[in-house]
This record gives sequence, C-alpha cells and structure tokens, in this order.
Amino acid sequence: MEQDFTTLVMALTYLGAGLAMGLGAIGAGVGEGYTAGITVKGMCRQPKMQGELLRTMLLGQAVCESSGIFALLVALIMLFSGEKANTLAQAAAMLGGGLAVGASAVGGGIGTGIVSAMACRSIARQPEVTGKVTGTMLLGQAIGTSPSVFGFIVALILVIPMQEFETVEKAVALLSAGIAMAIGSLGPGLGIGWIASRACIATGLRPLSQALVTRTMLISGAVTETTSIYSFVVAILLIYMT
Repeated sequence: MEQDFTTLVMALTYLGAGLAMGLGAIGAGVGEGYTAGITVKGMCRQPKMQGELLRTMLLGQAVCESSGIFALLVALIMLFSGEKANTLAQAAAMLGGGLAVGASAVGGGIGTGIVSAMACRSIARQPEVTGKVTGTMLLGQAIGTSPSVFGFIVALILVIPMQEFETVEKAVALLSAGIAMAIGSLGPGLGIGWIASRACIATGLRPLSQALVTRTMLISGAVTETTSIYSFVVAILLIYMT
C-alpha cells in the first residue's frame, strides 16, 4: 500500500513537469512562428530591409522565448527534486506549479509574439521608423511578459520548499494556487500583447505621436495586468494562509 502511494506521488510530480513544459512550449512556439511568418512577408515587401527585419525578429523572438525558458526551468527542478516529495500535498504542489508556469507561458508567449510580429510588419511598411518601433516593441513585450513572471514565481514557491504538508485541505489549496495563477494569467498575457501590437502599428503610422501612443499603451497595459496580479495574490494566500 505504501509503495502504491509513493508511486502515485511520483506520477503526479511527473505529470506536473510534463504539463509545465508541454504547455510552456505552446505559447513560445506560436508566438515565434507568427513573428517569423510576418517577417518573411515583410522581407518580400522590403528586400533592402532584410537585415534589419531579421535583427528585429530575433530580438522579439528572444523575449517571446523567455516564457518557455521559465517552464523549462520549473520542469527540470521538478524532475530532479521531485523524488523528495512524499506526501499527497507535496505532489499537489508539484502539479499546481506545473500548471502555473505552463499556462502562464501560453498567454505570455503568444502575446509577446503578436507584438514582435506587428513590429516587423510596421518596419517593413515604414523603414524610416525602425528605431521607434523597436523601442515600442521591447517596452510592450516587457509588460506582456509579467503574467508569465508571476506564474514562474508561484511555481517556484510551490515546487522548491518541499515542506512537510500532510492534510488533504493543504493539498487542495496548493493545487488551487497553481490553477488560480494558470487561468488568471492567460487573459492578461494575450490582452497586453494585443495592446502593445496595436501600439507598434500606431508608432509606424504616426511616429510623431509615439509619446502619446506609448503613454496610452503603458496605462492600458497596467490596467489589463491587474487581473493577473489579483490571481497572484490569491495564489500566495492559498499557499501560506491555508
């Protein structure tokens, strides 16, 4: 019976690691692929801008990749430290951590990919505003990555300490913390990406209005991000107050 329980705990731990990396690869893959597709189309439109478009694409894809890297780190931590889990609550924490970092990477990866794609489109259409568009892209991607960062933090809190949790109530609370952060980060990640992508387009069309566009992007992005902050707070409360 004890052997069966140990097997169940390890199975849930491995499931958490698989979810972390499996979900984490979705956002980065879609975002990077979309950016590359728009960039290739832009190169055909502006052959002389191939070098600049390539640099912008790689820069944007590097930021987009960060959410996938977060998922990879958490998955590796779970695989190499998961054998220390010996209670159902600890296994639930592993599973919740995998969901938190994996699902948060979906919204963040796709969102930041939309931003870099629209930046490359704007540069292809208005090569003279490359510097301004790139600046808007990086700022927008920085905001759009924040839900993934929240998911990464919650996942680390769940999978690293390995405290002796015994109760079923604690197991449910830890799993719920991961679910809260996982679901709560999807909308903000995509929403901020949509805002920042429109800002890149607007900067390309009206470069003299960059200050207004950037200010509006920051304000609206901060408002959109609040729901991921709510999810982060609730996840922390579920971890430490139950």
